[in-house]
Amino acid sequence: MVKARILVVDDEEVARLSLLRILQLEGYEVTAVGDGETALRELSRSAFDLMILDLKMHGLSGIEVVTQTSEAFPNLKVVILTAFGSMDTAIQALRYRVNDYLIKPASPKDILKSLEKALSGESLPGSEHEVSDVRAANRSVAAISKPYEQTVFHASNGVIIDCMRRRITWQDVVIHLTPTEAKIFGVLLENNALVVRHQELVQKAYGYRIGAGEAAKILRPILSRLNSKLEKIPVQGGWIRSIRGSGYLLETERAEPSGEPPAVKF
Repeated sequence: MVKARILVVDDEEVARLSLLRILQLEGYEVTAVGDGETALRELSRSAFDLMILDLKMHGLSGIEVVTQTSEAFPNLKVVILTAFGSMDTAIQALRYRVNDYLIKPASPKDILKSLEKALSGESLPGSEHEVSDVRAANRSVAAISKPYEQTVFHASNGVIIDCMRRRITWQDVVIHLTPTEAKIFGVLLENNALVVRHQELVQKAYGYRIGAGEAAKILRPILSRLNSKLEKIPVQGGWIRSIRGSGYLLETERAEPSGEPPAVKF
């Protein structure tokens, strides 16, 4: 029995064919296309239950596809799967009723779980999809983390955290952070040993005021990717902990102020 009809849209052939095979093995009826224009034609010709969509593609971008499909196909579920995720694109996507937002590489298990939730109707209430870009109005709130973004933290175990240059170093290991990751890390350092709620983390890092469910959805893949990077540097107890249903926590021990760069111990 066919579970649902899914349209895969990705201009990377290996990713497209891999998804096609994974979903077919799970019993889904799948059509895979390599660009946004073809995706729109397929949607006009046939009824699909869900679309898996890359953001950065030749021709129409994923955001442009979502913009056109959100009104034309209001019942279509959409899951974003992209290697080029950022807070900006996540916010844009969620404005158009996207059901989930995943960052490549995502495991087949995570992808299938996301599809099952979307198809079962496990999405947030419509009111939480009303995302407001309040960068200007919240400039002072977003600026709270800037002192931390411009500070170099020297940890007692030799780890150096440089949010301004977006890198963390330890011995011969160098971890490069994306702008989003560096902003989030700065906010967590600022709120040392405190649980930072999902909404607060998005608002302080980027100035966006959104619902708790949407904030958690955006942060999940970003924090997962960040923690995967940080695994290269062993830290007792882990780096950033997810507090179920609340937010994220980074605990450090700072030395007493002495005019020297603050020392932190994980």
